[in-house]
Amino acid sequence: MANVYFLSAWTMILAALLLNEFSGKFWLLLLWPALMGLCIGFQYQKNNIYFLKDRKGNISWIKKIFYAPYLFIYWIFWKFFRKNKTPVEILPGIYISSRPDAEILKNFGITDISSVYDLSAEMEEIRVLKNNSFITLFHFLI
Repeated sequence: MANVYFLSAWTMILAALLLNEFSGKFWLLLLWPALMGLCIGFQYQKNNIYFLKDRKGNISWIKKIFYAPYLFIYWIFWKFFRKNKTPVEILPGIYISSRPDAEILKNFGITDISSVYDLSAEMEEIRVLKNNSFITLFHFLI
Protein backbone atom coordinates (compact mmCIF):
# COMPACT_ATOMS: atom_id res chain seq x y z
CA MET A 1 0.00 0.00 0.00
CA ALA A 2 2.83 2.38 0.82
CA ASN A 3 4.22 2.11 -2.70
CA VAL A 4 0.81 2.91 -4.20
CA TYR A 5 0.63 6.10 -2.14
CA PHE A 6 4.23 7.01 -3.00
CA LEU A 7 3.64 6.45 -6.72
CA SER A 8 0.43 8.46 -6.76
CA ALA A 9 2.06 11.29 -4.78
CA TRP A 10 5.05 11.52 -7.14
CA THR A 11 2.69 11.40 -10.13
CA MET A 12 0.69 14.31 -8.68
CA ILE A 13 3.88 16.29 -8.02
CA LEU A 14 5.02 15.75 -11.60
CA ALA A 15 1.57 16.68 -12.95
CA ALA A 16 1.42 19.82 -10.76
CA LEU A 17 4.84 20.98 -11.92
CA LEU A 18 4.12 20.30 -15.59
CA LEU A 19 0.69 21.92 -15.51
CA ASN A 20 2.11 24.88 -13.59
CA GLU A 21 4.64 25.37 -16.36
CA PHE A 22 2.05 25.34 -19.14
CA SER A 23 -1.30 26.33 -17.59
CA GLY A 24 -0.78 28.65 -14.64
CA LYS A 25 -0.46 28.56 -10.86
CA PHE A 26 -3.82 26.89 -10.13
CA TRP A 27 -2.33 23.44 -10.58
CA LEU A 28 0.03 23.92 -7.64
CA LEU A 29 -2.96 22.96 -5.49
CA LEU A 30 -2.14 19.36 -6.45
CA LEU A 31 0.88 19.62 -4.16
CA TRP A 32 -1.40 19.36 -1.09
CA PRO A 33 -2.76 15.87 -1.92
CA ALA A 34 0.72 14.90 -3.12
CA LEU A 35 2.26 15.83 0.23
CA MET A 36 -0.59 14.05 1.96
CA GLY A 37 0.07 10.93 -0.16
CA LEU A 38 3.77 10.97 0.76
CA CYS A 39 2.87 11.22 4.46
CA ILE A 40 0.34 8.40 4.23
CA GLY A 41 2.77 6.20 2.30
CA PHE A 42 5.47 6.83 4.90
CA GLN A 43 3.09 5.90 7.75
CA TYR A 44 2.02 2.72 5.96
CA GLN A 45 5.67 1.84 5.33
CA LYS A 46 6.47 2.26 9.04
CA ASN A 47 3.29 0.35 10.00
CA ASN A 48 2.23 3.23 12.25
CA ILE A 49 -1.30 2.32 13.30
CA TYR A 50 -1.82 5.67 15.05
CA PHE A 51 -0.91 7.99 12.19
CA LEU A 52 -4.43 9.42 12.18
CA LYS A 53 -6.23 8.20 15.28
CA ASP A 54 -5.05 8.20 18.86
CA ARG A 55 -5.52 5.17 21.12
CA LYS A 56 -9.12 6.18 21.89
CA GLY A 57 -10.11 6.41 18.23
CA ASN A 58 -10.13 10.22 17.93
CA ILE A 59 -8.66 12.18 15.03
CA SER A 60 -7.31 15.61 15.99
CA TRP A 61 -8.68 18.65 14.17
CA ILE A 62 -5.30 19.49 12.60
CA LYS A 63 -5.11 16.01 11.07
CA LYS A 64 -8.72 16.32 9.90
CA ILE A 65 -7.78 19.51 8.05
CA PHE A 66 -4.53 18.19 6.56
CA TYR A 67 -5.98 14.82 5.54
CA ALA A 68 -9.41 16.22 4.52
CA PRO A 69 -9.35 15.02 0.88
CA TYR A 70 -8.17 11.56 1.94
CA LEU A 71 -10.76 11.27 4.71
CA PHE A 72 -13.52 12.50 2.41
CA ILE A 73 -12.72 9.96 -0.32
CA TYR A 74 -12.44 7.19 2.27
CA TRP A 75 -15.81 8.19 3.73
CA ILE A 76 -17.43 8.08 0.25
CA PHE A 77 -16.12 4.55 -0.29
CA TRP A 78 -17.31 3.50 3.17
CA LYS A 79 -20.76 5.06 2.76
CA PHE A 80 -21.60 3.95 -0.76
CA PHE A 81 -19.39 1.05 -1.82
CA ARG A 82 -18.96 -1.23 1.20
CA LYS A 83 -20.39 -4.66 0.74
CA ASN A 84 -20.65 -6.02 4.27
CA LYS A 85 -22.99 -3.58 6.02
CA THR A 86 -24.47 -6.12 8.42
CA PRO A 87 -22.13 -7.96 10.79
CA VAL A 88 -21.80 -11.67 10.14
CA GLU A 89 -21.40 -14.07 13.06
CA ILE A 90 -18.39 -16.26 12.25
CA LEU A 91 -18.26 -17.97 15.67
CA PRO A 92 -20.62 -17.71 18.62
CA GLY A 93 -20.29 -14.13 19.89
CA ILE A 94 -17.69 -13.13 17.25
CA TYR A 95 -18.83 -10.91 14.41
CA ILE A 96 -17.03 -9.45 11.44
CA SER A 97 -18.08 -6.51 9.30
CA SER A 98 -16.97 -3.19 7.96
CA ARG A 99 -17.09 -0.26 10.34
CA PRO A 100 -20.60 -0.42 11.84
CA ASP A 101 -22.75 2.61 12.41
CA ALA A 102 -24.60 3.41 15.64
CA GLU A 103 -27.87 1.83 14.46
CA ILE A 104 -26.24 -1.53 13.81
CA LEU A 105 -24.47 -1.48 17.19
CA LYS A 106 -27.75 -0.89 19.05
CA ASN A 107 -28.80 -4.45 18.22
CA PHE A 108 -25.73 -5.93 19.93
CA GLY A 109 -25.55 -6.57 23.63
CA ILE A 110 -22.31 -4.75 24.32
CA THR A 111 -21.04 -5.76 27.75
CA ASP A 112 -18.01 -5.06 29.89
CA ILE A 113 -16.13 -7.89 28.16
CA SER A 114 -16.72 -6.57 24.64
CA SER A 115 -13.72 -5.97 22.40
CA VAL A 116 -13.61 -4.22 19.05
CA TYR A 117 -10.81 -4.91 16.59
CA ASP A 118 -10.48 -1.90 14.34
CA LEU A 119 -8.79 -2.65 11.03
CA SER A 120 -9.25 0.85 9.68
CA ALA A 121 -6.79 3.56 10.61
CA GLU A 122 -8.63 6.00 8.36
CA MET A 123 -11.93 6.52 10.11
CA GLU A 124 -12.68 7.94 13.52
CA GLU A 125 -14.43 5.63 15.95
CA ILE A 126 -18.16 6.10 16.24
CA ARG A 127 -19.42 7.88 19.32
CA VAL A 128 -21.12 4.79 20.79
CA LEU A 129 -17.77 3.00 21.04
CA LYS A 130 -15.82 6.04 22.25
CA ASN A 131 -18.34 6.95 24.96
CA ASN A 132 -18.42 3.46 26.45
CA SER A 133 -15.14 3.37 28.32
CA PHE A 134 -15.55 -0.32 29.13
CA ILE A 135 -15.02 -1.34 25.51
CA THR A 136 -11.47 -2.33 24.62
CA LEU A 137 -10.39 -0.93 21.26
CA PHE A 138 -7.64 -2.69 19.33
CA HIS A 139 -6.27 -0.89 16.27
CA PHE A 140 -4.59 -2.67 13.37
CA LEU A 141 -3.26 -1.37 10.11
CA ILE A 142 -3.72 -3.68 7.14
